[in-house]
Amino acid sequence: MYHSSLKEPARAPAVQRADVHGSVALVADLACGLPPEFASCDLLYTEAAWEYGYERFVQRAGGGSDYPAYFEALRALATDGKQPLVLVCGKRALKGLPDPKDSELVNINSGGTFVAEAVAVAFRCKLPKVTKRHEGWLNLDTENLLRALARKYHRVGDPSCGYGNTGRIFAEHGRTFVMSDLNPTCIGYIAEHAGEWVAARA
Repeated sequence: MYHSSLKEPARAPAVQRADVHGSVALVADLACGLPPEFASCDLLYTEAAWEYGYERFVQRAGGGSDYPAYFEALRALATDGKQPLVLVCGKRALKGLPDPKDSELVNINSGGTFVAEAVAVAFRCKLPKVTKRHEGWLNLDTENLLRALARKYHRVGDPSCGYGNTGRIFAEHGRTFVMSDLNPTCIGYIAEHAGEWVAARA
């Protein structure tokens, strides 16, 4: 599942917080700062919401900060954060970010389906060099990027997590996660499925 403003949302209960096998998912607005739970992470990773459609994300969540405040929070993570950060975003967003330490074209995919081309940028770390041919592209894709990161890092933090693909892949590799999202239905989806992710660990 991929949380998208272009698709109907998944059916799940509204949940404020879920603690599962040493991992946690909770409702939080990134524009208000990272929750303290993220301090335990040795990597931050997120696929940034695109400006187009962000208002729909906020409406579905029942409220939240606007896109400029959200993007400023992402920029602050890149500029002022201490942990390694890998951020996947549209090329247009790069002009609002500091110069990354590393960058690479990346295909965003959902269940093996190509969704969009974006850029993975790394701050305070290097990107793993993994490529995969997908529908004519020779780019990194987000699934393989996360798998490579899960082999190196132990506890990932994703402050814009949607349905939790970041945590799913880390859990399948025997790792743990801290994830947050504006939408309590996203956290409910994670609460329903995180046990399956742990059981499927690679």
